[in-house]
Amino acid sequence: MLSQSDTPIDQAIRFFSGYGRSASYFVPTETGLGKAIVDATDSLRNFFQAELIHDYAKQSQGNEGKELHPINIITPQGPLETQISFYRPKTKKGDPRFWIYGDKSTGWSLPTFVKPRNLLALFVIEGKLYLLNMSDVDLIRDASRSGSVLGALLGKDTDYLDPVAFELLEKMRTLRARGFIPSMKAGDTGVGFTLETLLGIKANAKKTPDFKGIELKSGRSKKNRATLFSKTPDWKISPFSAMDIVNRFGYVDPLGRRSYYNTLKDHPNSQGLYLFVPAEEQSIEGRALSNMKDELVTVWPL
Repeated sequence: MLSQSDTPIDQAIRFFSGYGRSASYFVPTETGLGKAIVDATDSLRNFFQAELIHDYAKQSQGNEGKELHPINIITPQGPLETQISFYRPKTKKGDPRFWIYGDKSTGWSLPTFVKPRNLLALFVIEGKLYLLNMSDVDLIRDASRSGSVLGALLGKDTDYLDPVAFELLEKMRTLRARGFIPSMKAGDTGVGFTLETLLGIKANAKKTPDFKGIELKSGRSKKNRATLFSKTPDWKISPFSAMDIVNRFGYVDPLGRRSYYNTLKDHPNSQGLYLFVPAEEQSIEGRALSNMKDELVTVWPL
């Protein structure tokens, strides 16, 4: 269901990464909100277990096995404490589920807090479970405001940078404050040379990371993205090989070679290729849509 979210999940990941934190996500459906049911996907189950919140593997089926746990809802007025119930029905093989109860004293309930397809984030701070609606733009924007309750909560005890990373960050902030700095050397390598010189790094031909174990990447153009790493599909379980992809979707480049360079997103590109996350959330699929046919091309296990 994450692929049906009205808010890009990479945007949410960047938000939490800015505080040195991680979260688990889910997207409620209209049916789920109406029936007070949220299916606990593999990623959610792993999250609850890893954070010592709940272990579905040890839970019995039926109402007698239902377990409750406190949860704090991040609202514009501040955190609201209520309860989340974990249960496995006796039907449907006991598929793990959960639901977040409302608060009668305030009139708060999950259906009044979120809409279908909103992206909801679960995270833990000091052993306490929290829920944040990432689709609430005003609520997320408030985190950066001075005196924000959410900002203070997320920034609590987050000394997540090691000393070297913090040193580099402070040096980069100091350089940014200087404004435009002319390149100290002509040519394509001028930007990298200038940055390393300003950081006190002596030029050398070593292939080791630039700054005390941290690799630096710099560039002159704002138009091109810098590739920091790439993730190769698992060819053993992918229906298409690399050569199959080039032959099927490729084109002849200016040098007369059969080539294929493209970017995949969550909707078909010019070749009809797109990314898709199956409901069980065990992999990312590269799929091809053409001539009313939708077929699997590549697989990246999650």
